[in-house]
Amino acid sequence: MFNKNLSKFQRRSLQLFSSSILLTAGLTMLTHELFRHHSNPPTGPLAWILAILPALPFLGTIYLCLRYLAREKDEFIRAQVLLALLQGAFLTLGATVVYTFLQNYLDIPAPPAMAYVDLFLITAMVALRIHLRNSQ
Repeated sequence: MFNKNLSKFQRRSLQLFSSSILLTAGLTMLTHELFRHHSNPPTGPLAWILAILPALPFLGTIYLCLRYLAREKDEFIRAQVLLALLQGAFLTLGATVVYTFLQNYLDIPAPPAMAYVDLFLITAMVALRIHLRNSQ
């Protein structure tokens, strides 16, 4: 699924999705910098607002995915996207469960919370690419 083969709607959805993910990453790095590497980290209500800030664009990404699935006219593409999202979710859930048990009993450090989001996005994107390549 290269950009030249996408409909106008698919291209716009991909642009919005990509922008949302980049914004999530940027805000995550900024927030991490403010809390972990700043000599005077934020406190009080400002700390709560800044801590939640990186999650907001990702919630927007979820909305964009749901909107895309509702508006996509091509049943085959919609089914492939939905299958890829489910596979990404299940693989992420499986990895999270395994890592949590290892963490509980082997005293290994917890990964950053965004690692699970990254794992989900990567597995879903790879699954979608595989499905679309196999369907050609």
